Amino acid sequence: MNMKKFTTQLADWIVEHPVINNKRAHELAYHGFLDTISCIISGKNNSATEIVRKTASRFGTGNCSVIGENIKLSSPNAALVNATSAHALDFDDNYRHAITHPSAVLVPALLALAEENNFGIKDVIDAYIVGLEIQARIGKFVNPQHYSAGWHSTSTVGVIGSAAACAHLLKLNKEQTLNCISISSSMASGTKKQFGTLTKPFHAGMASQNGIIAAYLAKNGLNACAEPITGVWGFIDLFTDENTDITEDIFDDELMIIKYGLSPKRFPCCGSIHKTLDGILELMEEHSLKTDSVKRIETTVPKINFNNLKYNEPVTEAEAKFSMHYCVAVILNTGKLSLSDFTLEAINERKEIRDSLKHIKMIEKDDCDNYSHDINIYLNNGAVIGTTVVNTKGLKELPFTTEERKSKFYDCVAEHLNSKDKDDLYNYLLNLEFLDSINNITKYFR
Repeated sequence: MNMKKFTTQLADWIVEHPVINNKRAHELAYHGFLDTISCIISGKNNSATEIVRKTASRFGTGNCSVIGENIKLSSPNAALVNATSAHALDFDDNYRHAITHPSAVLVPALLALAEENNFGIKDVIDAYIVGLEIQARIGKFVNPQHYSAGWHSTSTVGVIGSAAACAHLLKLNKEQTLNCISISSSMASGTKKQFGTLTKPFHAGMASQNGIIAAYLAKNGLNACAEPITGVWGFIDLFTDENTDITEDIFDDELMIIKYGLSPKRFPCCGSIHKTLDGILELMEEHSLKTDSVKRIETTVPKINFNNLKYNEPVTEAEAKFSMHYCVAVILNTGKLSLSDFTLEAINERKEIRDSLKHIKMIEKDDCDNYSHDINIYLNNGAVIGTTVVNTKGLKELPFTTEERKSKFYDCVAEHLNSKDKDDLYNYLLNLEFLDSINNITKYFR
């Protein structure tokens, strides 16, 4: 039996898959939208967002709402700005297999297309789940090697997921959808060399924007290679050094959003730090630790995390989000880590935090297949307490409660919306399936 080529399977599934009515998938999708909208709003004043917004605004107006502006832009440019904002504070969700920040890329693209074309929320949610599925299916074959090599999967894998979601929402046919995927694979770029800079959140904006552009190019007749993912010079070959033709059936009956779930973030910093922070908070609470009782902290982390965290003594907001030392120092001294800890004043002018940096050590783990974090806290009395953290808070195994999701939402929008708008938007997002218009959401961007 001859199986279809990889990209043909993707295109066929995107076009032929019936409307997704799985209640659990919808519930998780609503959670993803709630989390992402709050991140878009919270990131609107970030320098990366402001620069991207100012730049995008130079290229004309359109029909789509942009965070922080009263004007509207074209759908690609609105997605560019809003996705940059969603990822600007590194507070947006993660996704297994794909190793992406999926919703920061998908939600802005779909909101822009929906606003431009007057699509309903049910179509948007369906397209969002499709985009997640494609990100995961491609991520499965390239990661973790792709991510470990230095590629930023949010941008490289994310753009293909974004294009797939947009193709589905625009109801492209099979030929157009395959071309859309192929076009987007040529737009895949972005390296982890940019972690700790303002370009890192731009990667999410670029992937979101290019997903829309790829879909419209395909809709208007631009053709592309029929198998861009596998084979010689294919996406997998170029991005992983594995020349392979994948012809087995890559889809099964279980949606990836249900199998793996989305992983909202507990802390507004790189996900590579979270297990250590979870472990330290656990130990501090269990042993009633005070800051002055701690001599030093050591955390042993896998290489895939270690390499992301380059800044032992950060001086900028972006660097602090990729600093194990800084984030641990804040947790140790304050018992929490919040958005207010990532201002220039908070980073550079708190003597107790700066003094603590030298008492924190991060060690690279030899076992590359073990993704746990091993934390040891050395006390002034000579005692050593430790723990190993396997699952981060927010994963399917340790999901957020309703109250935790609500608390994060209000923390994100606290400085940007008045009390009534905060409550109204939260209730809209809580009852997303009943909204009659995307404008109920996008009006808060303006």
